[in-house]
Amino acid sequence: MTAEVKKAMSAGEFASAADVGARLLKTHSRNTLLSVMTSVAEIHAKRFSRAGARLKRLIADVSPSDQYFAPILQNLHEYARITGDFSAVVQVLESKRQKQNAHPIYSEAIANLVLERLNRQGMARLYSKDIFHAIELLEKLPADYPRAREAKEVLARLYVHCEVTDKAFSLLTELVAANPDDRALRLFQLSALAISGEVEAAKKCALSLIDDYTDIGPRPYLVLCYLSPLALPENSEQVLEAYLADTRNPVIDRFQAAFALGAMAESRNDMKTAFSRYQTGHAISAAIAPYDINKDLTSFERIRALLDQTVQHGEPRSMHKDEAPTPIFIVGMPRSASTLAESILGAHSDVHGAGEIGDFAHIVWEVTGVKDVADQMAKLGKAEIHEIRRRYLAALRGYAPDARFVIDKNLGNLTRVGLIRMIFPTAPIVYMRRNPVATCVSIYTTPFVNSMRYADNLDDLAAYYRAAEELMTKFVDTDKHNTVFELEYETLVAEPETVGRALFTHCGINWDSSCLEFYRSEKVSRTASMLQVRRPLNSDSVAKWRRFEPYIGPLMMLDDDHGAVQKMRAS
Repeated sequence: MTAEVKKAMSAGEFASAADVGARLLKTHSRNTLLSVMTSVAEIHAKRFSRAGARLKRLIADVSPSDQYFAPILQNLHEYARITGDFSAVVQVLESKRQKQNAHPIYSEAIANLVLERLNRQGMARLYSKDIFHAIELLEKLPADYPRAREAKEVLARLYVHCEVTDKAFSLLTELVAANPDDRALRLFQLSALAISGEVEAAKKCALSLIDDYTDIGPRPYLVLCYLSPLALPENSEQVLEAYLADTRNPVIDRFQAAFALGAMAESRNDMKTAFSRYQTGHAISAAIAPYDINKDLTSFERIRALLDQTVQHGEPRSMHKDEAPTPIFIVGMPRSASTLAESILGAHSDVHGAGEIGDFAHIVWEVTGVKDVADQMAKLGKAEIHEIRRRYLAALRGYAPDARFVIDKNLGNLTRVGLIRMIFPTAPIVYMRRNPVATCVSIYTTPFVNSMRYADNLDDLAAYYRAAEELMTKFVDTDKHNTVFELEYETLVAEPETVGRALFTHCGINWDSSCLEFYRSEKVSRTASMLQVRRPLNSDSVAKWRRFEPYIGPLMMLDDDHGAVQKMRAS
C-alpha cells in the first residue's frame, strides 16, 4: 500500500507522494505508517498546514510504546522548527502528557521545543511561563529515565537562559564529569561560566579544553584573552594564527581567532597589529552576508520623521497601581556604559536589573504583526497599546514579582524610543552617552556574540553612530515631559555622587549612596562589560581609544562633532 508513496518520494516527487498518500488514507485511515509517510511528503512539498494537522492527530492517537511514536515525534518537531508553530505543538504534547499519566517522553519533548523556540528567537532573554513549566517538568523526571542525560543537558541550557546559575553550574559539572569526552557540552559549560563572569572556573575550564584537545578551536583562547590573559599557554599565538590562516575552518572559528589575536597584540601595546587583526575579523564577518548601511539609515530617517506624532500632548498617562512595576529603559549604543548604569540602579533594593531582555520588542512584534519599527509605530492604536502594556508588565512581574522598578537594558530599544513613548509615556528613559570615538572603537574591538554588522566597516560604523545620535537628539527635543535622562559616562565617573543622585531622582528612586558600590553586589551582568562592573567606578576607559588614533580615520570626525556639541551645550 505504501509502495507508490515510497516510489514518488524516492524520485523527489513529494507533491505527488502527498497526493497519493492523502488519497489512500481516505480508505485506510488507520494505517499509521501511511499517515507518517504522507506527513513527511507534505512537509517536503511545503504543505505545512496539512502536515501539521496530520502529525498532531497522530501524536494524539499513538502511545509512546508504538513503533511509530519516535518518527511521529521527530517529524512533529521538524514541522514546528520549519513553521515556528511551537506553541500549538507544545499544547498538543501537554494535553497528551496529562492523559498519559505524565509519561516522561512528553516532558522531554515539550522542553526540547521550548528550547528550540528560544534559540529561534535569538540571544535576548524572554520571560515565558512555558520556560519555567519546562524546567519543572525536567526537574521531576525519574532518575531511571533512559534519556536522562539528554534531558539534563536541555535543563542546564534552560537554567542558563533563566540565569539560574547555581543550578546550571552544578548540573553542568555533573554532566561533564559523566561525559568528559563530550566537547560540545564542555564548550557550552565554558560559555556559561564566561558570560556569568565566573573567572576562575572559566579559566580552569578553558585550560582543561586546551590541554585535552589540540583541535579544540579558538573559543577557549578567546575566553582567556578577555578573562585571564596571563593564563594563556605560550604557544597560543601560533595556534590561533594557524586557525586564522586555514580558510577551511568554520567562519566563526576564524572570526574568534582574529579577535583573540587582536586582544593579545593590544595587551602588549602593539596597536598596529591589534587593529590589523580586528580588521581581519570584521572582513571575515562582512563576507558572511551582504550588509547595506543605507537600509539602516533609511529606517532611522523614517523613525525620526514619525517622532513628531508621538509627542506627549497634555499630561501623560500615569501608571496605575495594578500596572506595577515601573519599567526603566536604558538605551544607547553598545559599549556606551549602559551596564554600569544598570549596575548602579540595580543595586537598589527597590530595583531589579533584568538586563538585555527582548520582551518589549517581541511583544510589540506579536501584537502588531510587523517587524519594522516604523511600521509598528504607524500601526499602533489604543487596543494595541493596551495589550502591549498588559503583556510587557506581566513579563516584568515574572522577572521580579516584588520589585517596584525593573530595568530593561536592551540597547536595541534605542530605535524603539518612539514606541516606548507611545506605550509608556511616563516611563523613565536613560540615554547613555560616551565619547563617540571611544564608543565606536570599543564596538569595533569587541567580538559580540551577535555581530554588529554596521561595525564591519569604519565608515558604516561612523554613519550608524551619527544616525543614532540624530534620532536621540530629535527624541530629546520632543520630550515635553522630561522622561529622558542623558547620562554621560565621563561625567558619571568624574562626579559619581552628583550624577547618581540626579539619575535616581529622575527615575523616582530614593537615593542610596551604597549603590555606588554596585561591584559588591551578587547580581550578575551577562554582557561584554561583565568584568568592568565587578570593579569600583574608575576612569580607566575614558581615553583608552586614543591608542588606536592613527588607524581609525573615519571615526575621528565623530570626535570633531562631539566637540562642537559640547561647546554648544556649554554656551
